[in-house]
Amino acid sequence: MDDFLTTNPTVRAYLFQFPLYIVWLIGIILSMTRWQQHPKASLAALTAFSLLFIESLVGTLLSYNLPRLLTEGGPLDGEHVVLVIHVVWFGRTILHAVLWGVVLVAIFGWRKRRRYVDMEQAV
Repeated sequence: MDDFLTTNPTVRAYLFQFPLYIVWLIGIILSMTRWQQHPKASLAALTAFSLLFIESLVGTLLSYNLPRLLTEGGPLDGEHVVLVIHVVWFGRTILHAVLWGVVLVAIFGWRKRRRYVDMEQAV
């Protein structure tokens, strides 16, 4: 078991990301428990946190296994494999940026603006 954890890079990557998984799971739970009070914000947060969690699981698996899958019996040479990996990484980065944008909208997007009256100007 110890050898599997230390020699398998995918498992190590999941272990290193474990704190993020905890934060995203807490976000999912909080979104579901606050659904009645803030349904739009909860839906946005639940969607973003769920997709971040799933993307991390799938993306990590892809990142560690895609080079092997593309080179073993595949038609791609090393240069094209690197290009495909960079395109996948760029796509993951764009997806992360969009999902974190959704989190920001969930936090700040539906708040009503309060109008504050400047007491000096009101007099």
